[in-house]
Amino acid sequence: LNLIELPWTALWKHEAANAVLFHEWEMTVTGGKSVKCSWRVAGDPLLGLPNASALRLFLVLIEITREKGVSDVVHFTPYDLLKRLGWPTTAQYYKLLVTSFTRLKAVQIHAQNCWRDPKTGAYA
Repeated sequence: LNLIELPWTALWKHEAANAVLFHEWEMTVTGGKSVKCSWRVAGDPLLGLPNASALRLFLVLIEITREKGVSDVVHFTPYDLLKRLGWPTTAQYYKLLVTSFTRLKAVQIHAQNCWRDPKTGAYA
């Protein structure tokens, strides 16, 4: 659910490959103390941040995982993914699928003080 709260994909068509998403804010916590929070997302050095296609792929992967009972191993085929995404089964879209996986695999998120650990009460 943490990936729902803060952005981790670029929803625009063109950005520099080295583009990053950065968001910084202050949050007041129990006792009135102020905590500085930050969220930084970097992508693949050549392809850049995950884009709308990669986000759609991510959502399809979540759907398949849910259907399989949240198993440790989830089997799927590229053909099945293309059909679920509503994409044609052409070489161009198989390539887009590989590119989307590469963008997802490369994403790096650095979160500081974004969430409270319910066990310790500390922010991490």
